[in-house]
Amino acid sequence: MEKEKAIARLDKIIEFSLCALILTLPFSKSMVEIFFTLALICWVVKRYIKYGLRPSAFKPVSTKLNLPIYAFAFLGFLSMLTSVSLSLSLEGFFFKLFEWIMIFFIAVETFNSKKKINRILVVLLFSMAVIGLNGIFQYMGGVDFIRGYLPRGSFITSSFHNPNSFAGWLMVMIPIALCLAYFGGSNISSFSRDFGVFYIASTSSFLSAPSSSGWSGKSSWSGGSGFSGGGFSGGGFGGGGGGSW
Repeated sequence: MEKEKAIARLDKIIEFSLCALILTLPFSKSMVEIFFTLALICWVVKRYIKYGLRPSAFKPVSTKLNLPIYAFAFLGFLSMLTSVSLSLSLEGFFFKLFEWIMIFFIAVETFNSKKKINRILVVLLFSMAVIGLNGIFQYMGGVDFIRGYLPRGSFITSSFHNPNSFAGWLMVMIPIALCLAYFGGSNISSFSRDFGVFYIASTSSFLSAPSSSGWSGKSSWSGGSGFSGGGFSGGGFGGGGGGSW
């Protein structure tokens, strides 16, 4: 009984950490690292409590994406062999690529019920709405209300360092939220109301972030998003978010 209670508590901490990571991702690198570390430590402890030290104790949960992810990680590792800076490449491999791969597997294992998926969907919607509205506020008021950033000329950045990163972030987050709504078992009617808020905020911000990401993303969402069956066109991913956040 105590074992099950401990695992349940660790699951709640992991869920909180991943939700907090999503909320802080657009404006705080340090908080992202803190919440990832907390989630990873709790995941390791949970696996140890559940399985002990057997070889399979820390094996990631099985998904259809495991093989492609392993192949991608292997290619990333091979690319370090020709790197001009092996130390920098190792840092990027373990603290960027490996980190986000682990976030994926931990999230898949944690958000394993309709209720949990609905919660993460609400967090995604809230985050996108706040960051999108922050971009509009920056455009109209001359400064964003989260970090006090000024626009880059006529380009808005919201809480990001540059408009390309801002547009790129929206391009990644919007399809994730839509996929969760389509396949995560959430209530479509209530989602539609929430969708309207963040869609208006996000696409209005795209208009004021005329980078390659912003315009390709705007044309993609305007032409194919929503619940009419349009789906996601390839153009939405073509621009690429050049900057890092």
